[in-house]
Amino acid sequence: KRVVIGTRDDLARKTLEANRCNWLIDSPGSELRCQAQIRYQHKEADCTVEILDEDRFRVTFDDPEYGVAPGQAVVLYDQERVLGGGWIM
Repeated sequence: KRVVIGTRDDLARKTLEANRCNWLIDSPGSELRCQAQIRYQHKEADCTVEILDEDRFRVTFDDPEYGVAPGQAVVLYDQERVLGGGWIM
């Protein structure tokens, strides 16, 4: 095990990539504006999603997000409608 010491700003991330996608919409196209939720009770954040291939996408947040962790789920929303999601790489 390893402990890393740093500041809160060291945890800030503007982007993440996810795989093992599951879409609940017909075709997301190549890019979409939506909100992403990275933790169960975490507030959704405005973002742009770029589709990399049929199983991967990249999320770019408007503002840095804290707590982005590989292995966690990311869920994409259009207001209250779930668009899809994947697993953070």
